Amino acid sequence: MKKSNLYLHAFAFFVLGCATLLASNDTSHQNPQGENGENTNLAPSPTGSATSEHNESKITANKNATNGENHQKVDKAKEQNGTKTNVPEGPEATGPETVTIGIYLFNIRDINSGRGTFTSDFCVWSQSQDIDNIIGELQFANADRIVWSVEGKPEVSGRACVKRSGTGVFRMNWDFKNYPKDRQKLRILINYTLKDASKVILAPDEESSGISMENIPNGWELKGFSMEPVQLVYDSNLGDPNLGSAHGEFSGIETSIDIERKDPSEYWMMTLVAYATAFIFIISFFLESSNTSRLGLLGASFIACVFSLRTSLAAMGVFGTSVDLLHLIVMGYITFAVICTAMMNFLVHHYNIAVKSMRNYSMILGVLTALSFFIVVWYIHPVRTP
Repeated sequence: MKKSNLYLHAFAFFVLGCATLLASNDTSHQNPQGENGENTNLAPSPTGSATSEHNESKITANKNATNGENHQKVDKAKEQNGTKTNVPEGPEATGPETVTIGIYLFNIRDINSGRGTFTSDFCVWSQSQDIDNIIGELQFANADRIVWSVEGKPEVSGRACVKRSGTGVFRMNWDFKNYPKDRQKLRILINYTLKDASKVILAPDEESSGISMENIPNGWELKGFSMEPVQLVYDSNLGDPNLGSAHGEFSGIETSIDIERKDPSEYWMMTLVAYATAFIFIISFFLESSNTSRLGLLGASFIACVFSLRTSLAAMGVFGTSVDLLHLIVMGYITFAVICTAMMNFLVHHYNIAVKSMRNYSMILGVLTALSFFIVVWYIHPVRTP
């Protein structure tokens, strides 16, 4: 029995050793070692696991905070600059189309100060890259009427050229401050309002534009010719909603012709009656104050001067010229002569002053009145040499 128990104990130890060996092999296969020879699959302790999770969450929070601060800095910089950076899409916008406009005046005629107009036969042309015929779309802003006679299209490679000839009657503002030594500026205003200045700009053809110096009206002298681009600003978009409300900027050209009057014959014709009535009121002082013809001459002179003033106003079209001033001065002196005649008659009839003595006083007063009138006229006369 003792021997059999010994065998049993030996067999039990053998089975236990084999089981232990198999268990150690399974563990080595399930938990391989790390790069530094450490076993990376060992079960971590509860404290180590919590520390690792805390570190990972802290790193993630720091990254998110850093990204948030960077985004806030970028947003603040954009707000300070007031602009946003946009990636350009498509090709850049092109500038406005430049259209060259030229004009040549064959003559200046029918200068009418009463109507404030002048007439001219002219030729106007355009040259552009893309716009085929802009001449028909131009506006002559100060034209009463234009009658077109002929139109042509010169063939030029790479450019659209159009020219048109016609006759126009244009309005003008007369300046009679220095009449009859006045200098006038005749203008022809060309505008384009179908497209605003951001799309079409008119440029003057200064090289080929001009005026025929041989066809200037008699009594006038040409002093200058110029063409200048102008910018037209209106409190309206002229029916183009793309321009916004109540605002529009358009392109135009102003053509100016400077002329100076050299013939004062028109002035003398309009003031002839005024000088004639001035001579009559001076003569009236040499007649007897009791003579009824004296008051008759003064009355007729005053009426004639009034009608002459009305005629000059109709011819000039404005009031306040040197012609009007002369008529008013003459009418004032005639009124003075009438008052003097009435006072002399009163003195003769109520204070028994001799008629002959009163006539002598009247003649002396007439000479003094004539001298004062000539001094005043000489001072205001526009034709006199300074």
